[in-house]
Amino acid sequence: MTAPTLTLHEQMSIPEPGENELATQIAQCPSNPPVYDAQTFPDGGLKAWLNVVGGWCIFFSLFGWVNGVCTCIGDAALFTASLSTCSTWFYRRRAFAFGVLLTGTSIGGVVMPIILEHLLGRLDFGWAIRICTFINLVLLVIALPTVTSRLPPHPKPVSLWYYLRPLKGIRFLMLSAGCALFYLGMYLPFNFIIVQALYEGMSPALAGYLIPILNATSLFGRIIPGIAADMVGRFNTMVAMCAFAGIIVLALWLPGRANAPIILFSGLYGFASGAFISLIPALTAQISDIREIGVRSGTLWLTVAIAALVASPIGGAMEVRDDGAFEQLQIFAGVVMLVGTSCFGVARWYLSGGNLVAKVCPFNINIPKVSTQEISNLLCTAILPSVDLDLVDATKELQTKIVRTTDHKAGRFVKLLLDRGADVNFQGGYFGNALQVASFKGHKEIMKLLLDNGAGINIQGGHFVNALKAASAGNQEGIKGLLLEKGMGMSML
Repeated sequence: MTAPTLTLHEQMSIPEPGENELATQIAQCPSNPPVYDAQTFPDGGLKAWLNVVGGWCIFFSLFGWVNGVCTCIGDAALFTASLSTCSTWFYRRRAFAFGVLLTGTSIGGVVMPIILEHLLGRLDFGWAIRICTFINLVLLVIALPTVTSRLPPHPKPVSLWYYLRPLKGIRFLMLSAGCALFYLGMYLPFNFIIVQALYEGMSPALAGYLIPILNATSLFGRIIPGIAADMVGRFNTMVAMCAFAGIIVLALWLPGRANAPIILFSGLYGFASGAFISLIPALTAQISDIREIGVRSGTLWLTVAIAALVASPIGGAMEVRDDGAFEQLQIFAGVVMLVGTSCFGVARWYLSGGNLVAKVCPFNINIPKVSTQEISNLLCTAILPSVDLDLVDATKELQTKIVRTTDHKAGRFVKLLLDRGADVNFQGGYFGNALQVASFKGHKEIMKLLLDNGAGINIQGGHFVNALKAASAGNQEGIKGLLLEKGMGMSML
């Protein structure tokens, strides 16, 4: 009995299995973020880059071999954990770090099908799948000890409002809408370019190289724009690359009838789409409180899942309606991608205050030294929220702000610094660290805030050596009692 075959029109009218799996995987992301939300990040270092290596292994295995709804549920947990934890380790080089991490998807998409093809030529189907699974197992074993959050996880109660709340902000709403619209058109070239090339007369042998070309150039698109984004601005880079992707769909793929323009389009489009994939998590983290990156990512990917699910059926319906031609599909893809790009532009407009050439949220803003509570309150309530500045920097000058603001009892600014990733245990200055300042000055509420955010009560340094001695020197009996309750021994005096 021969296997039934489908006409070209019938094939295009059926949703792609890969689209269903992608949508299932993405839709599971919101169920995971509360577990992974962390609070601070050191912006690099060995542990941070080990996290990227582990995440790379996850993404290689995820996109190298994804199959079935149950697998996608697990993949979604891995996906969320990798992106959320990576974002807590980096700020200055965040886009580049995400780009390196997400090259795993490109390499996995190229290498794993080749491995499976060779295995199927020598082994039966069962053992071919088992070997691919063992490869994934090895990669995930590497990821297990390396993908870690900066601080212990902080589980949060989950409710529908918990996921809808981020959409109240116009910047996040525009970012989510832009991602959903861009996704609606982005995968249509991936799913239809081979069929379109065959329709235009390309040989099957040559058409088979189009997807590997897309994946190969996508690898470079995930790294190079990431480096540029950290230099000239992430929203600036996203708008430029997404606009480029939409334009070449309309200007190169739509009129392309010969082999050369189709191949050229594959290379250029792979690069541009790779930039989009790698910049999404960087943009999400940039406009989010460090403690809410996970849940905001989940909300965003849920909106994207809807677009990923319906994109291929819409494209197939357009191809059928166009009597086997692809003009309607190509126009639709290019237009929705450009509309999505305009949403990114609106988000950037709100971030920059209407400045068309500004680099949004620059890293090198020179924050004035905090010398009085009035100045710190002004910074906290007016200046910093308006520029959406992330306050983690590699320089000691910026890290000492946590000590200074504690000294001046500027509790709101201390909280803002902690929320944006300041190192609560930074060592330096006369007092040694912020906890010793709070202990000596009797700032009980700030002290509780520091302890809740991971301040070490036994860390030594500075003039008073430790927090208990600082409290004793300042005659702060209430603070001494609090420290003793937290586990400090009288031997520390």
